[in-house]
Amino acid sequence: MYKDIAINWDVFQYKFTEKTRDVFEYLAYILFCHEFKIETGIFRYFNQPYVETLPVTTEEGCIGFQAKYYDAGTSIADKKTELKNAIKGAKTKYPEIDRFIIYTNKELSASSKKDTVKPEYQTEIEEYGLERDILVEWRVKSNFEIMLMRPELELIRDYFFNPDSGIKGYLAQVKLHSQSKLENIKSTIRYRDQIIKINKNNDFDIHSFYESEIPCLIIYGEGGSGKSGFAKDLLENENRANIAFKATDFDVTTFAEFSRRFGEYTFEDYLKLFQDDENKVCLIDSTEKVLVMNNRDIFNEFVNLSIKYGWKIIFTVRTVHKDNFINTFLNGVRYQELKIETLSKQELQYLLKDSDFPLPKEESYINLICNLFYLNLYIGDSL
Repeated sequence: MYKDIAINWDVFQYKFTEKTRDVFEYLAYILFCHEFKIETGIFRYFNQPYVETLPVTTEEGCIGFQAKYYDAGTSIADKKTELKNAIKGAKTKYPEIDRFIIYTNKELSASSKKDTVKPEYQTEIEEYGLERDILVEWRVKSNFEIMLMRPELELIRDYFFNPDSGIKGYLAQVKLHSQSKLENIKSTIRYRDQIIKINKNNDFDIHSFYESEIPCLIIYGEGGSGKSGFAKDLLENENRANIAFKATDFDVTTFAEFSRRFGEYTFEDYLKLFQDDENKVCLIDSTEKVLVMNNRDIFNEFVNLSIKYGWKIIFTVRTVHKDNFINTFLNGVRYQELKIETLSKQELQYLLKDSDFPLPKEESYINLICNLFYLNLYIGDSL
């Protein structure tokens, strides 16, 4: 589980060496949204001028922010003109702005004068803002240390400052696992130098499911009908977070054992990371196999957690097991059904019309290879 991760900027620099400034801007964006309780994010343009996003209007005013990551050899005093230009540009571009927050990984150096704490460059920057009716505020290292210690941000702290793989490594392992599962599902058949693409249910509107309040989609059909390939295409044709599993992935003793396959976190920790993402979908393939498992609680817990955190779930299941699966695992859960029909003879002929693959003459063979499993075997034997 969690380590007590310290806010160490050397670790941050090491982890994100090639894109440190971009990653710091992302961290500042997360903290800004959290501080002002902006759950849906903020609109921004490519190369947004003067502020990182469009200013936001709250009860506290119209607020914009800048994120400035500086290396060890750079002082904020040296960047005084740059920051003043950003304030000036922000007021010109967005006249309504009256607060300007600067996020930086640096500490401001105290004044060397005995009777003054605030350094001259800080005073000059802040007064420059006030002359333009803008209150300049700072979020420096000491602010980051407190903000990132809040319990609800512990995964954020871990992602950016854990010297080990941490939650970032967990994310990578889940992604690798999902890619492996999807690669093993075929929605095409190769014949010599030709790729035969199996297109099923082209009139199905997946967006109506994604936009609905229904959490589960059950894709069912006979073995070899192409339901897994169809489900794979649904995931890969959409720009949304996705994960994929085989039902047998849940054939373990405890949910903790399932979680530890990907690292030293719980899978609920993973799901929490996407809590505010509206576009996320999980595929569980061949779910009929759960019905013969000794311990079904792990699968049940996974489904319930995924629904709790707003994931859409796509199940594939054989027709003969569909009703049993629904009655066993989806009692009280809303779901949508989609049947994938086995190819007809006419569909098979249309599928192969642009290839030079010869159909068998025997009617019984033709009926057999309408099943995509046997079609793939038959084409493979014909090479």
